[in-house]
Amino acid sequence: MSLVPQQPNRNCIVVLLCLHFLVLLYTACDLTKPEDYDPDYTPEISVFGMVSPDPRFTFVVVERTMRIGERDYLFAPDGTEHPLDTIIKDAAVKVISAQDTVRFSFHQDTSAMDYWFGSNYRQKGLYLDLENKLGVEPGVTYHLLIETADGRVVRGTTRIPGPARILSHADYDTLSYRPETVIKWQDDPNTAAFQMHFYKTCWGHNWQTGREEWIGYNLASDYMYTEPHAGLEHINDWTMDWPGNTCSDTAAIKIMSMDRNYYDFIRTNTGLAEISGTQLELLDGGVGVFGSVNFYSTRVIIESP
Repeated sequence: MSLVPQQPNRNCIVVLLCLHFLVLLYTACDLTKPEDYDPDYTPEISVFGMVSPDPRFTFVVVERTMRIGERDYLFAPDGTEHPLDTIIKDAAVKVISAQDTVRFSFHQDTSAMDYWFGSNYRQKGLYLDLENKLGVEPGVTYHLLIETADGRVVRGTTRIPGPARILSHADYDTLSYRPETVIKWQDDPNTAAFQMHFYKTCWGHNWQTGREEWIGYNLASDYMYTEPHAGLEHINDWTMDWPGNTCSDTAAIKIMSMDRNYYDFIRTNTGLAEISGTQLELLDGGVGVFGSVNFYSTRVIIESP
C-alpha cells in the first residue's frame, strides 16, 4: 500500500474542505529557489475547475493571479477585511463532451455551493451548472473551454474516474478496530489515487448553526492511497467516547476517487509530496487545474475495541 501523508485535520465537518485550502495554494512557490520579479508582470488566468457525477462537485473558479505586493484581503478605512477582487466574472465558460456542450453561468453570493466553499467563494463567485445539464458519467472525457473578454483562452481535459465500490464491507456489516482489518474497494483505470473518509455522527453543539444537533465528523481524511485498500491506523478517535458525548453506533465509509490531473495538483501544491514545487502544465493557456472526482459510500456498524 502506498501512502502520501498529509497534515492532520481532525473532526472535519464537511468533506474535502482541503480542496478550498488548495485553491489558495496553487500559486505557491518553492522558497528555496531564487525568484525573478518582473515589475511588468501580466497576471495569468488561474482556474480551479472540477466535474463529478455528484453535481455538488461540478464548478469552475476563474481568477487572475495576484501582482507583486497584492494581498488576499484589503482593509477598509474602518479596519474591516474585504477579499481582493481577483475573480473574472464575464468569461465564457463551457464544458464539452462528445454528446453535449454546456455553458456554465456565473453566480455570486449564492448558497448553492455552501457545501463546498463556505463564505469565501460564495462572496467571490464561481461558475456553476445549476440545472445539471452536463450529466457527468464515469469514463467519459470532458473538455473545459474558457474565453475571457480580452481574448485569452484556457483549455483543459479530464476523464471521469469510476466509483470506488467498497468490496470488503457491505451495508451494515460489522467493522472491528483491529490491526489486520483492511477496507478494500474497486480499482479503476481512470483513477490515479483515492481518499478515504470515515464519518461518525454525534449529538452536540454545531458552531456553524448555533444549535444542538447531530453532526458528522470525518475521522480519516488525512491520507491519499494509490492502491485500492487501506487499514484503520489513520482513523482518529475510533469511538469518540467523550464525557457527555452521544454518538451513533454506525459510521459511513466514503471513498473519493480522483483523476490524474487533480491528484497531481494536490501533490504539487501541498508541499508534502516528492514532486512538490514542480510546476506541472495541467492547463493550456492558464494555471491551476481542471480535474474530476467520483464517490462511493457504505454504512457499517462499529464494534468497540
